[in-house]
Amino acid sequence: MRRSALLALAIVLLVGAWLASPLVPGLAATDPAAEDGKAPAEAKAPPPTKVRVARFEAAPVEREIALSGRTAPLRTVEVVAETAGRIVELPARKGGPVKAGDVLARLDPRDKAARLKEAEAALKQRRLEETAARRLGAKGFQAETQVAAALAALEQANALVETARLDLDDATVKAPIDGWLDRLPVEAGGYLREGDAVAGIVQLEPLKVVADLPEAHALAVRPGQTADVRLPDGRARAATVAYLGKEADDATRTFRVELALPNPGGRVPAGVSAAVQVHLDEVVAQKVPTALLALDDAGRIGVDAVDEGNRVAFLPVEIVKSGPRSVWVTGLPGDVRLVTVGQGFVAPGQTVEPVMEAADGDGGAVSEAGPVPEGGA
Repeated sequence: MRRSALLALAIVLLVGAWLASPLVPGLAATDPAAEDGKAPAEAKAPPPTKVRVARFEAAPVEREIALSGRTAPLRTVEVVAETAGRIVELPARKGGPVKAGDVLARLDPRDKAARLKEAEAALKQRRLEETAARRLGAKGFQAETQVAAALAALEQANALVETARLDLDDATVKAPIDGWLDRLPVEAGGYLREGDAVAGIVQLEPLKVVADLPEAHALAVRPGQTADVRLPDGRARAATVAYLGKEADDATRTFRVELALPNPGGRVPAGVSAAVQVHLDEVVAQKVPTALLALDDAGRIGVDAVDEGNRVAFLPVEIVKSGPRSVWVTGLPGDVRLVTVGQGFVAPGQTVEPVMEAADGDGGAVSEAGPVPEGGA
């Protein structure tokens, strides 16, 4: 029994010595810092992350509002028949220009001319009767009521002549304004009733550009401000704000804004889309690449900057103007270093090693690459 206990004790001691041996992986690892004679706290810290930065300086820029709109006629007039009759002539050409007073259509005037002659003959008769009644009344041979009746008949005859003359004049349908004959829904030989549509005229000089202005900008826009209007042909044309609605649309909460666009010769048609840039006031802003913009946890738009201590800071900005690849923003110091490469690998408050690069014409050099390699820029 004693011999068995001694044997078991010897086995336990041998196993313990083996487990403590450096030959067993992971159980006797040594601290490199301890081997070097250094404490763990004295181990070398990792180097700061390298990021590329560019310097952006503020400059005056004109603030703008971008709107989407469409062209529209300055005026649209629906010409209707003022009298009934058969169309005998259509001198105007559909789609062509017209001047105020140009003849659009002629109706058969024969019956109207006959009624005018009849009314003029009746007027002549009533004039003789009124003269005779007045003379007899002056001599006491005609009652005053009869004299008054003769005068009333004369005035009625005058009115009938005027009505017949207007009816004859209305047989010639004329353009009320300068413009373009956009619609001509009648044909020679057709019959028109009073009130039937004869033609539609649109006035395209100047052209009107209609857009919807968000309520956030309603106080910034006013009549007289200038704007650039870009049409589908790509050309930018100068326009002027002519009208701003005083009541917002209940559904869209936008205000109607109208701009006057010069249109010599009516070359630009109504109904085409238009990109509008309304010029507002001048502000001091930085032009930065769109790719530098980011959102913080609060949903604010901003950029990553590097301060004098080489610490990263998120700076909220306000976009005041947009371009194809860049935006103009306010809210930054007048001279600031912004992270252009590596912003996705750093966080606000982190110390970095900035590598300076020059800004290009679009506000900065931007790359989709990761952090700057340890070898430098």
